[in-house]
Amino acid sequence: MCNTCGTHYPAQPCCPECHQPLEVLKACGAVDYFCRNGHGLISRKRVLFQPSGH
Repeated sequence: MCNTCGTHYPAQPCCPECHQPLEVLKACGAVDYFCRNGHGLISRKRVLFQPSGH
């Protein structure tokens, strides 16, 4: 959300190591994040959320 105007923007989960978008894996109510650039599974606590540009 923009702190200035309050507009909501979609967020893209990104790898904390390489800052590339993560693949979102959903199963049995759990959400996991996977980096295709060699960093493997990323803990939800470490995921960076950046504006997706939509």
